[in-house]
Amino acid sequence: MTQSKYKAFAGTFHVAGYSPDGDSIRFEPSNVAAFTEFLGIKTRRDRKYQLRLEAIDALETHYEGFRQPRVQALSALERLLEGVDISDIKYSLADKEIVLADDAKQGFVLTRSVDVFKRPVVYVFGNTAHDLEDTRAYEASEVSIESSVNFQMAAKGYVYPTFYNTMDSQFLATFQTAFKVARENRVGLWFNDKSFELPITGIHQLETDVIIFPKLFRRLVKFASRYSDWDEFPAYIKKNGGSVVVEGQDIGEGFWRHIDYDADSNVIRLLTNPEELIFKPKK
Repeated sequence: MTQSKYKAFAGTFHVAGYSPDGDSIRFEPSNVAAFTEFLGIKTRRDRKYQLRLEAIDALETHYEGFRQPRVQALSALERLLEGVDISDIKYSLADKEIVLADDAKQGFVLTRSVDVFKRPVVYVFGNTAHDLEDTRAYEASEVSIESSVNFQMAAKGYVYPTFYNTMDSQFLATFQTAFKVARENRVGLWFNDKSFELPITGIHQLETDVIIFPKLFRRLVKFASRYSDWDEFPAYIKKNGGSVVVEGQDIGEGFWRHIDYDADSNVIRLLTNPEELIFKPKK
């Protein structure tokens, strides 16, 4: 369920003992009852809720046993942690978990919905980068979304866009502009982005050598782990690509329409700029 208004919640952010990435983190709201009632979710015994950051998609650090290039993936995570003042991070030897951190830092989230996994979908604000009030409801027009960690990561090229048609239209337009500017100026990960021209060699290449749109990465590694011939990819992505709409265009609902596979050169191309894609969430 998506509420018509957003609501702000104060609380603390936590990473020690968890495996966050650049678009997710644990949050303990100060007012658990108000938080769970507003979002229609169950109260957790440990009071810490896994969040999903709205509008952004970081490189994968652990997706069904696969990961995207380590340096850029961890850069996004560390930028998120910096945004909520978490420091002194120590990773496990396999980089799969944060074992120590100076966390439990105060901040705010702005939310109005949960995803299919019951994770609150949020904009994150550090404790000093906002004028929000705990448990107060807000219209989008009342919020300076540019102060959110989500927006700062988008504008500085730490993450890719992932928009859903449940997103507020005002916030959507603001993020689309930020991502477009970052992409056109090749800021951050956009400098080495290969989403629009990707000669395919295999899973190892996807995990270590190339930076691509995470929505595309997830579909490629799933395919490559189950099939032996790339010629089967067009049929696979048509069936498993997911649904998408493109603003101002009527070109169908399949994400597969925005991906091209050239069998002669073994090259995969994303045909539409990521910030123009608006996905339909899973149900």
